[in-house]
Amino acid sequence: MIQGFAFPVLSVIVFTPIVAAVIILLMDAQKRDLVRGVAIAAATIVLVLSAAVFFTYNSQVSAVDETFDRIEATAGTAQATEMFERALAFEEYIPWVPSLGINYHLGVDGLSAPMVLLTGMVAVAGVLISWRIEDRTREFMAFFMLLVAGVYGVFIAVDMFVLFFFYELAIFPMYLLIATWGWVQTREYAAMKLALYILIGSV
Repeated sequence: MIQGFAFPVLSVIVFTPIVAAVIILLMDAQKRDLVRGVAIAAATIVLVLSAAVFFTYNSQVSAVDETFDRIEATAGTAQATEMFERALAFEEYIPWVPSLGINYHLGVDGLSAPMVLLTGMVAVAGVLISWRIEDRTREFMAFFMLLVAGVYGVFIAVDMFVLFFFYELAIFPMYLLIATWGWVQTREYAAMKLALYILIGSV
């Protein structure tokens, strides 16, 4: 099985942008350079952790494949598949509302691991590309950090409720970013159309 870190790395990845967003919103709006500094620091942290998750996962995949082959040879394909189809790397599980079957359950697999790394790269690129924004810089960076957290959550959520929570979390800042800082002539229409499509799709 793939071994994780000594700390809940996925939770750190998800909540670092949220904490950064809260800190940014509490800062003086006139201190734009400091706001940008907090944003790029948070984005860099999650990128480094995302890279660690991806490369750690990748480096151990071959060992997992060998284990699968051994189990398949001795116990059969059905048992091997049953054991490994539930296997997640860096898994975090905390019962949340057991009576409703809702749990805080995170993990990555071969599909989500590269998406986690890609999200970290986009987060850093997004902050750098937006570096010269002067119009409400504090709000822009805070909303962008919330968007990053939502996207991360979607990729690493295992529980359906947690997935839906992060999916909806990403819609709110996405709408505000487009409606406020998008192209003047179509930004409100584009933001509303995107939000409606995403909301309808989530149902």
